[in-house]
Amino acid sequence: MANPEILSVDYSPAVAAPSQQFALQGANLNSPTSNNVYLLMPDGTEYNVSNWMVPEPPPLPIPPTPPSFQTASRMTLKLPATVGALPANAPVPGIYQLRAGCDLPASYRTNSTPFSVAAWIDTSSVPEPNPPILVAAGVTYTISGEGFLAGATEVLLDTILLPAANFNVVSGAELTFTVPGTVAAGTYTVRVRVNGVESPPAWWVVIL
Repeated sequence: MANPEILSVDYSPAVAAPSQQFALQGANLNSPTSNNVYLLMPDGTEYNVSNWMVPEPPPLPIPPTPPSFQTASRMTLKLPATVGALPANAPVPGIYQLRAGCDLPASYRTNSTPFSVAAWIDTSSVPEPNPPILVAAGVTYTISGEGFLAGATEVLLDTILLPAANFNVVSGAELTFTVPGTVAAGTYTVRVRVNGVESPPAWWVVIL
């Protein structure tokens, strides 16, 4: 923990949080009939989320040419920074489906593929390479982020599920929790799930 190793992890199907980038992979994704992206909600409602596509970088005056974000085999997408009304914002955490296609001159759709939206956990208060140790104010820990939902959020310390009485979703951008006295001393990973989708590991706490 004193010298944490920073790793990159690929999730397939993708799991992304607000402000995070992810890829939709396939074939012939840049053809006239597959150059838009559609989000399919659990109830079947569809939204055109082509505004999530990452724009191509400007060409450099000298080689090498920057890699393309949008190719025949990959669409690179980025979720908006806030959760709210679609498509300008990210959807609430949950499991969704994506597909490519177009609406003009006719309606075309590819097959759908699942992906998950997780709550975003903000660790910027402890910049790298410092270990992300969450410190309590008194006995209360505060987690900032985006996408927390009252009644649909769970907090765990490693495998210990905190009782509802021990945490509070203050807003979509903040939750607080306390540690039950029955938790043994040690170092624990803080895990946050919203609508069954777990955010990537972000914080540790040290219980004395």
